[in-house]
Amino acid sequence: MNPSFVTCPVCGAQNIINRRLAGYICHFCHFERRASHEAEGGGAVSAGKSFQDIARLFKIKDISEIYLEAGGDSDLLHLPDEYPVKFIPLSHDHRQVPAIWSEMSLPFQENIAEYFSRKYHQLAPGGLLYLSLPVKHRLVKSPTLPGQINFFTSKNIMFLLEQHGFKLHWRRNRFAPVLRIIAGR
Repeated sequence: MNPSFVTCPVCGAQNIINRRLAGYICHFCHFERRASHEAEGGGAVSAGKSFQDIARLFKIKDISEIYLEAGGDSDLLHLPDEYPVKFIPLSHDHRQVPAIWSEMSLPFQENIAEYFSRKYHQLAPGGLLYLSLPVKHRLVKSPTLPGQINFFTSKNIMFLLEQHGFKLHWRRNRFAPVLRIIAGR
């Protein structure tokens, strides 16, 4: 029986996969992909409204509109009055937007390279991308979201951002179970 190989979307390494499971863990960068039928609910990860992160966006760049990734926190559309920003649902048609808020959406993407390419082209030059996602740590049990198929380390995310042309502007606590990043185009 010939082994099946899959290319890691993060580092490009060839990994042997088990045909029955269809998931794998990259032996080089530790990216993990599970098949959708393997995805299970796990420990809760609180995303919540992070008003401090919105304030951080204002400090980096004066933004009046932030485009909210589909499936994001719809409560952000109704911010308190002290935040002079308008959240707008992001569609595939939008181009040259000043900022994109992508909270907990990357763990569910089938094609990671297409996801980052699409975000890069949707942002205006100098635009900002806010990402939050659960990350794996060696010493801490990984939090998982129900139906999550992609599992990252903080190192994987940094590599993916750089690989797709983004520059890191801010990162909150690299060792926290939920990684929050603001990257610029």
